[in-house]
Amino acid sequence: LLSVAPIVALACHTFLGFTLWGYFLLEAAYRAFDTNGVFLAFMSDVVTEPQQRTMAYAIMVIARGVGAAPALVVAFLPTTVVVTISVATAVAKVVYVEAAFPETCRAVAESAPRRFSVLSTPKEAMRIFVRNSFIFRMALILVCSGTSSAGMGAIMTPIITGYLGLKKDMTILLAVAAGASTFTNIGLVLRPLTRRCGDVHALRMCLGVSAVFPLLFARCTEDWHL
Repeated sequence: LLSVAPIVALACHTFLGFTLWGYFLLEAAYRAFDTNGVFLAFMSDVVTEPQQRTMAYAIMVIARGVGAAPALVVAFLPTTVVVTISVATAVAKVVYVEAAFPETCRAVAESAPRRFSVLSTPKEAMRIFVRNSFIFRMALILVCSGTSSAGMGAIMTPIITGYLGLKKDMTILLAVAAGASTFTNIGLVLRPLTRRCGDVHALRMCLGVSAVFPLLFARCTEDWHL
């Protein structure tokens, strides 16, 4: 439900003339609740072989990129049409999650033998975190990394559009370049890297790159720097 709020704020700005700061604030609040952990947990349940999880995650990222490809075409439409499509898609996502998605479907949730409360879920998670030191250290790393990614996602759009002043055509070109880079790294780099160095060492290298990226982003003053 929270994911719909930024889109609604953007629609209010487009159709009713409300300030765009509402969208920026709600987008930052939504980004604070990083959903990547849900995808990873779901994938761990579905893909039981640890050696296959890297490729499974790569396939998921590629599928999300392919699904986002129509957005490049939609971006050339008038702003009001784009916002209308965004609102309809956001509402459809909530309906799908509530009505059909296996993990959150109400019929499945009501028939489940065990129901978690707001307080019991953190307790169960903490039991897993303190099971051994390795899990605890990995949890801390992923929490810090997720917080950093959420923060970057929240500030990136205002900086790109407000400070650097990117136009729509340049933003589309940037999205294409980012997608091509993602597909290249997943298809040609990630699997050989994990096969040669192992998952833990590959994770260390990726975390090192993710630490350098915000420093380079902060130094961008021209379009081509991005």
